[in-house]
Order: sequence, then C-alpha cells, then structure tokens
Amino acid sequence: PPPPSPPPPSPPPIGYGGRERHNMYNTGNSATNCITLQAGDALNGLNQGDLDVSFTDLNQLGTNIAFNKPATMSSTLEHYVSHLANDGIKGNCDISVSKSYYENGWWMVDLGESKDIGVIKMWASGIASEAAHLSQWEIHIGPEVGYLPGGLANAVCEAKIPAVDHQGQAFDCTGMTGRYVTISLPTSYPLNICEIEIYEANPVIHTQPDPSDPTICGFDDGSYVGHWTINGDAVTHHETDVVIVTPPSPPPPSPPPPSPPPPSPPP
Repeated sequence: PPPPSPPPPSPPPIGYGGRERHNMYNTGNSATNCITLQAGDALNGLNQGDLDVSFTDLNQLGTNIAFNKPATMSSTLEHYVSHLANDGIKGNCDISVSKSYYENGWWMVDLGESKDIGVIKMWASGIASEAAHLSQWEIHIGPEVGYLPGGLANAVCEAKIPAVDHQGQAFDCTGMTGRYVTISLPTSYPLNICEIEIYEANPVIHTQPDPSDPTICGFDDGSYVGHWTINGDAVTHHETDVVIVTPPSPPPPSPPPPSPPPPSPPP
C-alpha cells in the first residue's frame, strides 16, 4: 500500500510582540484570530469568572481627554512647565524635580470631572541615561486630590513601570474612575515627561475566559493593550502587537501532461 500522507502543515501563528510584564504573554492561532494568555502558576486553581480580561485597540482610542486640561507638578526646572506634558506636542518635555530623595516628583492633570479611565499613553525623553532610572514610575487615579499633594494618596493603576522612552508606551487602567490622574517618580531623579494622553475606557474585547484554557478570540490586525484582573485585583497591563497572518493560498494544480501523439499508420 502507498505510505500514509503527511499531516497538513500547521497554520502560521499570530505574530506577537510589545511589552510584557509579570510573566504574562500570549500565543496565537491565525486560523481563529485568537490568543492564549499564559501566566505560569497564576491561573492555577481559579474558577470560571475569577479571570477577567479586556483588550483595547490602540487605533480606536477616541478623544484625548487630557489635552490642554489644567496641570500642576511638584516643582519646575527653568522653563519646563507643567502644561508642556499635555499640549499635544511630543517634542516638548516638562521636568518636575524632586527636592530630596524622600520626596516624590509628580505631575497631575485635572480632567474637570470624573471619568471612566481607559488607556493612558506616555512619552519620555529619548536620552538613554534618563530612561535607565525611570523604572519606578507610578500612575495614580482618584476623585479628588486627597490628603497628599499631587494626588499621591489616590489608587494606583501602575507601579514600577518599565522605563518609558520617546517612542511611547500605553497602559490600560480600565475599571478605574477619577477626575485627577497623577504620574509620579518616587526617587531623587527628575521626572521627565514629554507627553501624556488619557482616553476613556473603550475595550473592544471583554471576556471572562476559562482559566484552564484562557483563549480570547476576535482580534483583527492591530496593536492592543490588555488588562487582566484575578478576583478583581489587577495583575498586569500589557501592550502587544497582534498580526493576523493569513495562510497563503495553495498553488493552482499543474496542467495535465500533453497526450502522446497518435501512432503512425502502418506502411
């Protein structure tokens, strides 16, 4: 008998990349436009409904609600004033200087009214020596300034953020509500912000997948930022590029070989 046919090749995966934290990442399946979250032991023992996942398409963010809103900061160096961080020009950087190692440098924007916060995008200086010590950034969100200056007593969306550079980074604070958004740096280094953009919550995918198989479907080509919670506690905010790779069409069948010429008539 003829040998068995080889199995068909697996479809190419969804390409993935971006910034990944807390050991959470994704793998993809282009046949279904899905990704699968993987988090080591973090998902062990969870029940249906314990894991809540949302993704926001970075190409569908809407209006930047922080643009030209009143902003303040802990201190000012020379002409680098607070409104340069939300004036819509990424080349203008503001610098807020901590006065001592024990004080937080902070920048805060007043959105005018309470908002359901979604994605926050940040750009910082492209100077490598500055980016190296910016891994302690924090994002605070709350309904009022509170008892600490700069809203530093408000709830934290992100803490110990990996260094933000001039190419920018997106963070998903879906599920948080507030009027005041603060960026702080609890070290003695200057807080250098080139631009902040804030968008209201607008997830395109929101689901509670089975923790034993946390597969989320419905992605199109694009860049997304994801927000995971386990029993209501935020685990990570994750920015990733999702590229749907369509398998190539099979080549058309080869034409049949030409028929042999008819035999010559007998002499």
